[in-house]
Amino acid sequence: MSRTAVRLALADGRLVGVPGTDDHAGRIAFLVEHEAQDAIEVDVGVPVLNYWMTWMVTDGNHRLAAAIFLKREHILAGVAGQMDYAKRLFGVECSA
Repeated sequence: MSRTAVRLALADGRLVGVPGTDDHAGRIAFLVEHEAQDAIEVDVGVPVLNYWMTWMVTDGNHRLAAAIFLKREHILAGVAGQMDYAKRLFGVECSA
């Protein structure tokens, strides 16, 4: 997904308001115009047990992409996994 694809969706008014679409640019464009207030869900795994995640975002990929498009410095997230590792990754306090 590129910024250009999202910009084109915005310019075309192609705003997809319902999750579960294959039109990812349209979904992100909708979330750029109508920012979601609910947290994304992230799982950092448990490195001390050799459990690593291949993709940390378990829910909210489009919301995260919209926040990145909008250059947000912060986004609300629920974090699962090893909290001290999450703190090192994200640089913020993560509590269970």
